[in-house]
Amino acid sequence: MRLGRLVVVLLALSSCSSPPERRNVILVSVDTLRADYLSCYGSEKTSTPGFDRIAREGLLFENAASVAPTTLPAHASLLTGTSPFEHRVHDNVGFRLRQDLPTLASTLKARGYRTGGFVGSFILDRKFGLAQGFDLYSDETPETDRGLRERRGEKVLEEALEWIGSDNEAPFFAFLHFFDPHRPYEPPPPFAPQVGNLEGLEAAYRGEVSYVDSLLQRLLAFLDARDISESTVLVVTADHGESLGEHGEDTHGFFLYQSTLHVPLLIRAPGIRQGQRASALVRTIDIAPTALALLGVEAPSSFEGVSFVSATGEVKTRDVEAYAETFVPRLHYGWSELRSLRRGNWKLVLAPRSELYDLDSDPGEERNRIDEEENGARSLLSRLEELPGPENVQPESLDPGTLASLHALGYLGGSAPLPAPERSFTELSDPKDKLSVYKELNELSALSDPTPADVERLALVLEQEPRSTKALSMYGSFLLDLRRPGDARKAFERLLEIQPESYDGDYGLGRALASLGESDSARASFERARALDPRSALVYSKLSALEKSQENLEASERWLREGIAMAPSRLLYQDLADLLLSSGRGADVLPMANEWSGPGAAAAAAYARGQLLASQQNAEGALIELERAVRLAPEDDNVEQALANTLSGLGRFDEAKLHYEAIRNRSPCYLGALTNLGAVYERQGNVEEGIHFYERAIGCDPEYANAYRNLGAALARKGELRRALEVLRKAKRLAPGDPELDAAIAELESVTR
Repeated sequence: MRLGRLVVVLLALSSCSSPPERRNVILVSVDTLRADYLSCYGSEKTSTPGFDRIAREGLLFENAASVAPTTLPAHASLLTGTSPFEHRVHDNVGFRLRQDLPTLASTLKARGYRTGGFVGSFILDRKFGLAQGFDLYSDETPETDRGLRERRGEKVLEEALEWIGSDNEAPFFAFLHFFDPHRPYEPPPPFAPQVGNLEGLEAAYRGEVSYVDSLLQRLLAFLDARDISESTVLVVTADHGESLGEHGEDTHGFFLYQSTLHVPLLIRAPGIRQGQRASALVRTIDIAPTALALLGVEAPSSFEGVSFVSATGEVKTRDVEAYAETFVPRLHYGWSELRSLRRGNWKLVLAPRSELYDLDSDPGEERNRIDEEENGARSLLSRLEELPGPENVQPESLDPGTLASLHALGYLGGSAPLPAPERSFTELSDPKDKLSVYKELNELSALSDPTPADVERLALVLEQEPRSTKALSMYGSFLLDLRRPGDARKAFERLLEIQPESYDGDYGLGRALASLGESDSARASFERARALDPRSALVYSKLSALEKSQENLEASERWLREGIAMAPSRLLYQDLADLLLSSGRGADVLPMANEWSGPGAAAAAAYARGQLLASQQNAEGALIELERAVRLAPEDDNVEQALANTLSGLGRFDEAKLHYEAIRNRSPCYLGALTNLGAVYERQGNVEEGIHFYERAIGCDPEYANAYRNLGAALARKGELRRALEVLRKAKRLAPGDPELDAAIAELESVTR
């Protein structure tokens, strides 16, 4: 049974009217936006004149509820008018929108509308199914191996305004997604809080909200300038809110409290009386049918939501129930999911220890009334029991490139062994009891350069949750980062004992075995990972590198080409270009790069052309291509290092140092940047600083031969001949067979006898 059909009582009927003239529609979704941080909702913390103007000129809903505190499920509901158990998207990781469901975009496209979507985060990438019905779906976000996959709201807005202005004839539907208030909170000037101004993170969050408000002001000014404000339905809402420490949750996704479920909803449209405020409960699944009603368009029968506004702008009052869910605890940790149902002021959160709140008298949800209001709780519970349960929630595996992008945005990715569907939520741990573990894992997952102390923190988590595959996977990865492959191997083997078919386990074990020199076993482990996820770009890259290390260049190339055929990616394109160049096949690179397509192809092609030109001693030409590659992939360490190397070769040392430092800031133990930075300092006559960076590289990897070689040469130039000899002998043990190194050692031995 669809929730929207459960209890829908029409209390005030609108008058009959003829359909309105053709109107445009703009739907703005601001990610992670709390209603109570807008001045039109009473906030004294933030001034938001853009939001305020829309409220002043239109209709503000005081009690709008999201279906989920996670981005992808919430937007799937927003665009389809259905709840998660209908569209089957229950998490940001491992789900894709059903392609048979009509969306707001597809409905309007069928009516002759131009349809454009402009999103600010990888979470709404087309691969997750939200692009259906859009003529243009702009989801290009900077692709990095490890960095954030998002773009500033101003980029989203600029694209949207250019598209809107490109055709003055057909009516349009534009969907704009501003991701900026999502953590990490990094508002641009002048919205960034000053040092010491109020409370750190919370002040930065307010700065992001103010920044988005400035974008709304620009949007409103654009509509005014083009004289289309009066013919445009403008809807502004959010996918969910942000806890900001309430109930112990820092961000969103883990609990179902109002801090993450209460969202703003503003509508300005022809016929809507200005300055109205509606107190009735509405849901984000009601937004699509309401927008269609304002156009005089009948909603598809699949829409569960109902319209709260007539075609003439008259507000309707409906009695509805608001469902919400989070499967983050169950899917990622093996704990109980949470589901809630709200009717009027009463809200039930179904959990191993359920909660009931009277939101009128207790808006902060501090007093659980479950034992005092048994009848009310039982009524809401009976409604929830009619809805599909966790047996219908089955995530798919994702390629690690996708998981890495989601991880960079704050989502852990991967999954715990899913508890058997027949296991009741009452048999699982209550998320409230696991909050400290959850927070610790989230904090640790955000680290890009773990320390031994961080490994100890994870070990303590594993003492509490010894069967947590997520903690074991992180533990093994941290140990690999700290050059402890033997211990990492044990962690991944333990993970595979608990979850035999684990991509994370096999991939991590393969990395550990490769570091230990057990090539055959590493290959077998990577092959198992590939079988579990045949679209994993990282697996193909590792298999290729393994073969290349054994000088099996044909097999190395074969793995890369097979990976590109399965899942084109910048990583594999760049690996292939490097392989061909290093094997003397530079002539094959250019025609191949010109044919690349798909995600990251433009950046990879520019990188390949740049490296080819560099190999041909055309440094100026290489510089042009590599600068373009860095613009397209601004956080790719390999690309930026190639640019820095080219600048260094041209004698532009200060510029090269800036790029090496940028890499080092992202990846403190990126060995190439450390050693090359040391070499640049030496070339500028600063031998001491060069030695410092070589020693930093050795501290990161005590078996990095190139750093020992550079350090030994620098010490010799400094006159520390005996120490230089000791260091160069270490380099020879790590990388034997280098005639130049042998000659340097022989020379030093002759003068130090």
